[in-house]
Amino acid sequence: MATLHQASTDPLLEAGPDASDLLSGRELLLDLLDSPEFRRRQIAASPRPVPLNHPLLRRSPGRLRPRSVLYYPSCGHDWAPLLRPEFQGNPKGPPAIDTFVYCDHYMDQETILAHLISEQKPLRRGGLWIESFSAIPPEQVASLNRVEDSPVALPIGSGSHRPVPWGWHVRLMRHVGEKSRFIELLYLSAEGVATYWNLFARYRRAPTVLCRKRPATHAYHWTGPVGLLQQTSGSTAPFLITTDSSREEGAPWTAPWGEFHDWDSVNESGGYKDQVWGFRLPEVPPARGAVHAKAT
Repeated sequence: MATLHQASTDPLLEAGPDASDLLSGRELLLDLLDSPEFRRRQIAASPRPVPLNHPLLRRSPGRLRPRSVLYYPSCGHDWAPLLRPEFQGNPKGPPAIDTFVYCDHYMDQETILAHLISEQKPLRRGGLWIESFSAIPPEQVASLNRVEDSPVALPIGSGSHRPVPWGWHVRLMRHVGEKSRFIELLYLSAEGVATYWNLFARYRRAPTVLCRKRPATHAYHWTGPVGLLQQTSGSTAPFLITTDSSREEGAPWTAPWGEFHDWDSVNESGGYKDQVWGFRLPEVPPARGAVHAKAT
């Protein structure tokens, strides 16, 4: 695990006789991590990662306590959910999210690490500091692509693109006024629909928030594979984020809870200037949407 409290001994950092004094502290380490060569060498030299003992990755059924989870497939490097106040315990929306699961197998691990480091300024303005990050073993991520026992036909393996499994586990500290709390980011290079099955529906549970902002396919709609997985598992995400302001026919999210016309204002990298809407299940009161699961 690499922590941002530790200085590196990489030769790239040996700037001179006073380097040991100059290169101490979090600020300078972040600048050094922003070097592409440094990142490539760190990834290549990293010891074989150990399996991540995280409640979401344990193969056990039932409710996750006390976690609240946002699941964001096809996420790219959109850090808005980490920063937006609506996911920090807004009274009109979901409870404070403490685990963000990002899933995108079209990104590579160096690119995501680069964006996490280079976009530290907006993260810090939002009161977030990266405390540590560690690699998730490829075989652990690859297991999320298993679909052979799914009750719904899933798209894994279709088309010419095949996921290259890798993952990052990032711990961040959120500072709001005088209060601080840890949140977690799991960034997974795995197929998004299969990952939904293996993290949630397989165990008859759902994330607190399903972020459907960027997926352009039908797979994440109510009549698509993810919607069918929610229906067959008996557990539906209480809150939905979508770029479609019209309510999907037959979908259970009928109560609006937010409009996000400035969603992308927190991302310095720009792009994807979409208007975003939030809907929730009508029976779920605001700020009470902990991870839903049907105990087995």
